Amino acid sequence: MGRRKRTDPYLKGLLNTRAAAAGRVEQLQSKLAEALKDLEACDAVIARDSPTVEPGDLKVLKAPRALPGGRGALSAAILEILKAKAPHPVSTRQMALTLQAGFGFEFGCTSEAMEWMDNSVRSALKRLTR
Repeated sequence: MGRRKRTDPYLKGLLNTRAAAAGRVEQLQSKLAEALKDLEACDAVIARDSPTVEPGDLKVLKAPRALPGGRGALSAAILEILKAKAPHPVSTRQMALTLQAGFGFEFGCTSEAMEWMDNSVRSALKRLTR
């Protein structure tokens, strides 16, 4: 039996990062294809029913991010995390990272993740203290 050559840890990490990125690309391409079908269907109905309206001139709205589990899912998840970590403290950042992983959120950049943490996580924590 021949020995397998050990992969350099740096290369292994790079390969894993690339594989994860490729998986995200596949997932996003699937979502994009679905959104394009919706867009084309809407444009066809608009063209049929309101030929004077140009859909491309309409303002683009940022799609709301729906939580799996519906309304109250974020607060419920926060309570579960706090119960699991009790009596130890949990930082807001640690809470946000746990929630991000649990809900499968992917942010395009750090500032987007920080904005979500400030707007969603901190707001939910404040509501829970009332």
